Amino acid sequence: MKSNNILYLSYDGILEPLGQSQILSYLKYISKYFNISLLTFEKKIDFNNLNNRKYVGECVKQYSIDWHYIIFKKNLFFISSILNIIIGIFEIFKILLKKNITIVHCRGYVSMIMIYPISFFFNFKIIFDMRGFWVDERVEWGIWKNKSIKYLFFKYIEKKLLNKSDAIITLTTDAIYELNKIIKNIQKPLIIKNIPTCVELNNYFQDKSILKIHNKNDKVIFCHVGAISTRYDFTKTILFVEEVSQYIKCQLLIINKNEHDNIYFLLNKYKINSNLYKVIESDHKDIPLLIKSISVGIFFPKPGYYLKGYFPTKLGEFLAAGKPIITSRINDNIDNIFNDFPISLIIDNNNFDNIKDILVNLDNLIKQPNIKSICNDAALKYFSLEKGASKYIEVYNELLS
Repeated sequence: MKSNNILYLSYDGILEPLGQSQILSYLKYISKYFNISLLTFEKKIDFNNLNNRKYVGECVKQYSIDWHYIIFKKNLFFISSILNIIIGIFEIFKILLKKNITIVHCRGYVSMIMIYPISFFFNFKIIFDMRGFWVDERVEWGIWKNKSIKYLFFKYIEKKLLNKSDAIITLTTDAIYELNKIIKNIQKPLIIKNIPTCVELNNYFQDKSILKIHNKNDKVIFCHVGAISTRYDFTKTILFVEEVSQYIKCQLLIINKNEHDNIYFLLNKYKINSNLYKVIESDHKDIPLLIKSISVGIFFPKPGYYLKGYFPTKLGEFLAAGKPIITSRINDNIDNIFNDFPISLIIDNNNFDNIKDILVNLDNLIKQPNIKSICNDAALKYFSLEKGASKYIEVYNELLS
């Protein structure tokens, strides 16, 4: 019988693909062992997708997840962020007054900021699920200025949040090394665990596809899934595919929601032939079948300190679908995966002067015997959702004991 109540807070919504992949999928498993209350912030465009909202609503009902949501406000610049946080704090108060919450699981910095003032009035354990170094990301992605008052203020807040935590979850072992330098003088017991992004492998281990876009013997299909802005150098992706197209038949499939105007702007800016790309939108539940038709996944994260805490969801998705990866060097954690399995082509330069060598390596990668099985084996070892969810349950039980 489930006796402990967990409150899971997320500034991301579960109506968007990332939320379904990295929040709802885990909670389906965790809800077998704990009573879950979930508070999310949902974007209006996602909320208005009635079919997807119905699908998610049925999921949370099936798994007895008590879902609370707030419609995300964004039109008033920084005032919207403050309003979101204030409304979130009030909603959290209401949940805490109704239920005996033993653990609050905060996904990301903003969730942790909301729970911080409340933690002085209630007795519960706090998990800070960092997802990366958010403050440094804002600078390295050009959102904030380096060493600005805002940056220095939030670096100060970051230490406060870390010191208030009872457990800290990171996506990479690189991040744990950095954390130990930041919180080396902390006095209380603290659990620190590394749990990378995982995927529901059974959704990908299928042979069907709902997208037939090429003859596999005729054309190489590259695929970028998800956001193109902030952390990704999408320009490098399209220029790479354009360069490769001078030598082989290929196409770039872009699966993305809400950024199509920006995508077409970049494609037009660099005069990419319209026959060379296909841009589509998809609900999360359809992505496993969509990427069955591609040849290779491709993405290039922007360089920076933030990569020490970065672990891309799409990496596990591509490998679970049996597709190898083209990317740049990211961090030691991902290096270890690529060293274990021959599933990647690493391209760190931007000028592609060695394009003929790249083409030979690409051909060897795609035509490697049993490449699908090798990718699947890597996914089983590193990206199993059940393994990831089990690690979260271990943290919950350790805090409760």
